[in-house]
Amino acid sequence: MKAEIVDAGDGIELHPRSPRDVAEMWETIDGNRDDLRIWLPWVDATRSALDVRRYCRFSIAAFEHLQTFEYAIRLDGRLCGAVGTHQVDWNNRSTAIGYWLVPDGRGRGVMTRAVAALVDRCIERLRLNRLEIHCVVENEKSRAVPERLDFVLEGVLSDAYFLHERHRDIALYAMTAMRWKARAQ
Repeated sequence: MKAEIVDAGDGIELHPRSPRDVAEMWETIDGNRDDLRIWLPWVDATRSALDVRRYCRFSIAAFEHLQTFEYAIRLDGRLCGAVGTHQVDWNNRSTAIGYWLVPDGRGRGVMTRAVAALVDRCIERLRLNRLEIHCVVENEKSRAVPERLDFVLEGVLSDAYFLHERHRDIALYAMTAMRWKARAQ
């Protein structure tokens, strides 16, 4: 898949990770650290712009090697979060999607549109068949995204996510290419 900007509508764009975004990404993460760390363990390990730069390099290389596809989310030009796939399983044509959004970007459908645009690309461009979203059961805002997009709740994975020194249950949502295409009609 070519690394290009994806227009998700309503002023929302998905930008492939780029070294140009490192300073703004660091400021966004650091400025929203207390909120983001509630559900995201990597926030505590992100201690400087250098950490963001290293991850950016990893993301770009993984994109080029068709392993993961990560994007910065911009709302009216301002960076407000990220969305992407985890390791693509090419044998089974499947992957999982992860995302985060700063508080002032929430409540406006930004993440729902961003995830929908990513799902479209994964199904149409990559010909993936199955996409999953895993959410901590208590994270109602994160769970609302797959629910709004008609992902199917396939079950709960007990103690599947280690966060802040304890295990959490994960809600497993899934979408298949056939269901996604039928939903669009």
